[in-house]
Amino acid sequence: MKGLIKFKALEKRVKDAAAKGQRVTVGCGPNLEVQVTAAGNAYYRYKGPGADGARTTKNIGAFNELGLADARREAERMRCAAPLFTQKSTAFKAPTFGSVIDAYIEKRQADGVARIPTMRSLRNKLHALDNYQIGKVTAPLVISVIDARGDTEGNAYRCAELVRQALDYAKARGYIQSNPCDGLTKRAVGHYSLPPKTNHKAFAPEKIGEFFTRLKDVPITPRLAILFLVVSCLRLNSAISVRKDWIGEDCIEIPGEYMKTGKDHSFRVPLTDELRAIIKAASVFAEGSPCLFPGVRDRSENIAKQHLQTPIRTKCHDLCVLHGLRATARTWMAMNGVSELVGEFCLSHVLPASAVERAYNRYDYFEERREVISRWGKYVFGQLPEGYLEP
Repeated sequence: MKGLIKFKALEKRVKDAAAKGQRVTVGCGPNLEVQVTAAGNAYYRYKGPGADGARTTKNIGAFNELGLADARREAERMRCAAPLFTQKSTAFKAPTFGSVIDAYIEKRQADGVARIPTMRSLRNKLHALDNYQIGKVTAPLVISVIDARGDTEGNAYRCAELVRQALDYAKARGYIQSNPCDGLTKRAVGHYSLPPKTNHKAFAPEKIGEFFTRLKDVPITPRLAILFLVVSCLRLNSAISVRKDWIGEDCIEIPGEYMKTGKDHSFRVPLTDELRAIIKAASVFAEGSPCLFPGVRDRSENIAKQHLQTPIRTKCHDLCVLHGLRATARTWMAMNGVSELVGEFCLSHVLPASAVERAYNRYDYFEERREVISRWGKYVFGQLPEGYLEP
């Protein structure tokens, strides 16, 4: 059952809900869900056609007594035992748009997609479509719902794109024959078009000292996380996700699902003296947490990215945005004679080579990158204000 929620993820959600006393329903397979009561009890429930063909809900067993695989097999057995056609139910009832888009987001979460919070935020803007049967959703209807919100052009397009993806999912599941919103693409949404792309705001390498001086009063964990991001040249999500067990003797090995390049390719960040100094300082404030930069409320999770973005917006808005720090690092590399190939590998970019060349050339320029990251780290540390690594 590829794409379904895994047991560990399901168990974590159930335990979190039970600990908070929340009443939660979690889908975990075709016609199968876990119901968590306010008292903290959890049960597998079958939800589908019953013996008389009518839709029914029935408890299968307690969550802590029945395995997920056994529950899925029992749900499948109950579904297959139901008659295909009865006097009460003789036609297929199409699902609603709300159930389809929720199922699509659940699937993307099970696939390890990183942008689930953004997708849920956009999904909340589309509740006006929830009760429409999936076959009744049309492009004019979608545009009218988005238009009524009066959102920005960028958000309007992103909502339309999420609808298109959800309808593609419905088409793949056999709920509809074609996607009526195929035309809602980046350049064909009509009234909604994205503003022209601009480069991320960045500053010249000579201003690195001024940048960190402005951040001197930021709380220690986000302050160290920003410094780590700058020296390692990692993207934001990759940098804040670093866990202590990823850190080896000579490198930090980041699993592929935490990298933009994809889950099939892990990425090794060379450990330099400067990165070791940051890790040592951060570990003092991450004691008892598996994360190098733990969250403010939940120390078992990594720090939220807004804790890094907010100080940049408030203190350094005239200098850069957070992603622009990678441009500053890449500019410094070009100014100091680093080859284009090694510089791009330092930023974990996928090079514009053919698919065949990428498949055969698997050298990651690790030692070359170690020298560059070391030189860049020394340059950055040379510009840091006194006491930056201290609380």
